[in-house]
Amino acid sequence: MIRRKRDQESAALIEEAKHKEQLRQIEKEKKLKREEMEAKKRIKEQIEADKRARKEKVVPITKLTLHQIDTILHKAEQERLARLGQSAPAPTAAVAAPPRPMPSSTSTANHTSARIQIRPSGIPGAPPSIVKTLPAIATMHDLAESLLVDGIPGYSTERAKFMQVYPRKEYVRSEWGKELKDLGGLVPSGTVMLLLS
Repeated sequence: MIRRKRDQESAALIEEAKHKEQLRQIEKEKKLKREEMEAKKRIKEQIEADKRARKEKVVPITKLTLHQIDTILHKAEQERLARLGQSAPAPTAAVAAPPRPMPSSTSTANHTSARIQIRPSGIPGAPPSIVKTLPAIATMHDLAESLLVDGIPGYSTERAKFMQVYPRKEYVRSEWGKELKDLGGLVPSGTVMLLLS
């Protein structure tokens, strides 16, 4: 009789422990669900904020000049051809280039650094793109030396040649001593192709 009573009490204790564990589990699931809903809400709010910020930053195409639109399209075509490993077709002489606008007050003189994207061309095993940030007063030689640590196969400063795709310009060795801000097109940011001779 005592044993039966003890068994009943232990069974009741086990049932009570199971019930408490179930309540804890239900409360834990509710808490996780609440946190998940709050996280989703925060993400939706962040997406909406990003959309609003993007709308504010986008320049309507109607505010661009024809020359600016043409330049944007030409750059996109050049990048596409570079990715495919093809060269650009020769420009037609029939189309006269519009006069270049006068530099605005935000010229390269106001920038202290240059963010340069280097795209190795025809170099097997090289990364598709390398980004370097150098002071605007650094030289093209400094840029060439900074690439030594990137492990480009067969690379050395003696073999390096840099070329800007648009407008087409090759930086000859005599220009390597000039500051990046004086070379044009590299400050505050620019893209150059890296070739090995």
